[in-house]
Amino acid sequence: MLLSEFEKLISLHELILKNRTGTPEELAMRMDVSRACLFRYMEKLKGYGAEIKYNRTSNCYSYINDFKLKVTLETNEMKKVLGGKNNFYKKNTSVSFNETEEWLI
Repeated sequence: MLLSEFEKLISLHELILKNRTGTPEELAMRMDVSRACLFRYMEKLKGYGAEIKYNRTSNCYSYINDFKLKVTLETNEMKKVLGGKNNFYKKNTSVSFNETEEWLI
């Protein structure tokens, strides 16, 4: 997966966690992707175990399970992905011998 795709996946995950998605059209616009692309990202999250439901009353997507996005990347790649968002992410484990870190997002 390209870093830009990964960043979009993280962005979608954050918006769902914060209950800030809005309608599918609003969410696609917010993420600067097409509606079809948005649904492909949702399918990827579902493939990782996320159970996502749309609430028509609140016009928002949410997780209906206790989903955590777990990612393992090279340390320097993770720094590129995180940018200035370090306060949102919680480091779970660090393995220094191969410079790989595991993150819960």
